Amino acid sequence: MTPPVTPPVTPSTSVLTVAKHVVCNSASTVADCPSAGEFNITASTGNGSSISFNGLESGTHLTLNPPFPITYNVTETDGPQEVVTYTVPVGDAPFGIALNPNNGNLYVASFNSSTVSVIDHSTNTVVGTIFAGFTPLGIAFSPSNGLLYVTNIGPNTVTVVNGTTNSVVTTIPVGVDPSGIGFNRNNGLLYVTNSIDGTVSVIDPATNTVVGTIPVGEYPIELAFKPDNGRIYVSDSAGDTVSVINASTNTVVATIPGVSEPYGIAFDPTNGLLYVANANPDGTVSVIDPSINTVVGTIPVGDTPTRITFNPDNGYLYVSNGNSNTVSVIDPATNTVVGTIPVGEFPTDIEFEPNSGNLYVSNSFSNTVSVIAPLTTTFSEGCDGTIGSSGQAASCTVTNAYGRP
Repeated sequence: MTPPVTPPVTPSTSVLTVAKHVVCNSASTVADCPSAGEFNITASTGNGSSISFNGLESGTHLTLNPPFPITYNVTETDGPQEVVTYTVPVGDAPFGIALNPNNGNLYVASFNSSTVSVIDHSTNTVVGTIFAGFTPLGIAFSPSNGLLYVTNIGPNTVTVVNGTTNSVVTTIPVGVDPSGIGFNRNNGLLYVTNSIDGTVSVIDPATNTVVGTIPVGEYPIELAFKPDNGRIYVSDSAGDTVSVINASTNTVVATIPGVSEPYGIAFDPTNGLLYVANANPDGTVSVIDPSINTVVGTIPVGDTPTRITFNPDNGYLYVSNGNSNTVSVIDPATNTVVGTIPVGEFPTDIEFEPNSGNLYVSNSFSNTVSVIAPLTTTFSEGCDGTIGSSGQAASCTVTNAYGRP
């Protein structure tokens, strides 16, 4: 007699459940906080199973088939980046922005109105307006004396402002068409680019006088400081070069070619590379290795990038694209653009505010400052793990938080 056929046993399966959560920590005067439905999530396993779903589909299940054990991982793809949560009206044609860490206020130089607007970061409102000399452009804070320094293109001066009283202290004559300005923490001096002169003025904030003048390339615009090697890097816009200054001797020790209409310039302290915004319609950022003073990469961004800043909270670089009305977000680990944020008309300067984690972007044609709230994405403990045997279950929650609590 033929023995009975035993039906095959269907092995048990396991289930991974994924949920989505969005938290808005601050109200917005511009747009609603993104909803969960604007995010896409992918769950995948080591044996090839995967599922992608919309963030509104919280509680979505992924069936895990044997053999076990099975590793799994949950990632978020194609979700929104940071968003503009406030738009602050300021003076006519805002350019430079500086943070006063002593009071937490942001100071915005407006070229056409010859004013500096004072923004309270806790309310994102203007709490003061200072006449800071004609046609102000760049602005910097000096921690050595707590004063703010504003470049004035028309009269070829730097106006010194007391950030406590919001009053002008004095005026310092410099070169022709002063533009960028920055404080060097290594030697306690301020450096000012004089675009028409092709020079950099050196100011001692202890006496508020010019103590040196450094010839650089053609039409210098901005500066960046690298503390570990004592060098200052100057973007020579018309010369298509970057001048390298030894701050110990205040002399140019190298000239870096390979850039095109360089404007904004910033360092990434994590990888030690220098990033230069090339302000032309091609829209690129040049990556320079300062150890060899050579361009080692080029990153496509928006039209006419003007300024760059580093965000220490997430390690990304932010580039204002003037003619695109956007800010590009660069991941320096891969030197690729990972996000694009719409802002106002012709964004110029960008400043990071550490208490709120916000970025402040001056929009020169719309006479506003855009406030970009930070985005923090977290994955619960169950979003990355191993299912050891059939019948087990796992759960994961993906949370996006906009702004700080």
